[in-house]
Amino acid sequence: MEYIYNLSDFDKVTSIILLSCLSAALLFHFLRITLGKYELPSDAYFGVNIIGTMTSLCSVLFVFVLIQAISTNAKINSIIGEQLSEMYKFEKHLSIMPKSYVNEIKPKFDDYINSIISDEWKLMGTKIHANATEEKFNQFLLSVAKVQDMDVNTKFLKEDLSTLTDGLIKIRYIKLRSKGSSLPAELYFGMMFLVCLNVFQFFLLTKRTNYSLLILLLHVAAQGLIFGLIFVYDHPFYGDRGVKSEVYLDVRERLQSITGR
Repeated sequence: MEYIYNLSDFDKVTSIILLSCLSAALLFHFLRITLGKYELPSDAYFGVNIIGTMTSLCSVLFVFVLIQAISTNAKINSIIGEQLSEMYKFEKHLSIMPKSYVNEIKPKFDDYINSIISDEWKLMGTKIHANATEEKFNQFLLSVAKVQDMDVNTKFLKEDLSTLTDGLIKIRYIKLRSKGSSLPAELYFGMMFLVCLNVFQFFLLTKRTNYSLLILLLHVAAQGLIFGLIFVYDHPFYGDRGVKSEVYLDVRERLQSITGR
């Protein structure tokens, strides 16, 4: 599966279309070998109506699932964008703080960002918890708390720092809740079952010829296209459209230039 995730979005969609068509052709051929010898009757009139209805219902269902996957993808991108915004606010506030405070917080914040890029990001598409990144985040929070315990001459700066830290904690919690947020495997199996059922109905209700197989493959290719798009949008941390860990590089570069006052 890791190989599929690393393919370009176009290759993913193309592969799923080809796999769908190949599976349908093999199933159709298997049915022709096993059931074809019984000379089952076909009904062109009812066959066209039933197959058309079944194909339409499957396509409508797939489109609804695709809309859900697109919505989840957009939500993930919004969460990452909000986290980057909170980090930017924190850095701007850090830049106007005394050097002693910056020297205390900056290394821990930098370690946290580096851990997101190197450790946490490769696990974002799963439910596995990135313990190393969580530890770096806790150390960063401890450094902020240590600064807040220092002299009270910069009270307002510290209050703003506390507010910004709360924002980072909140958005991190929201991001962790979105980890591995993809459609359940049962839904994928359900869609594949519907495609197989469509092939079975097609075999029973039409003339079992190569021309029928060609028409079937055209139907399955259209469904495979939607299936492929669902797969692409349902994995927002992979592929061409997926959000990349490189978005945090700008945060790290800005942090390096902060020295305090």
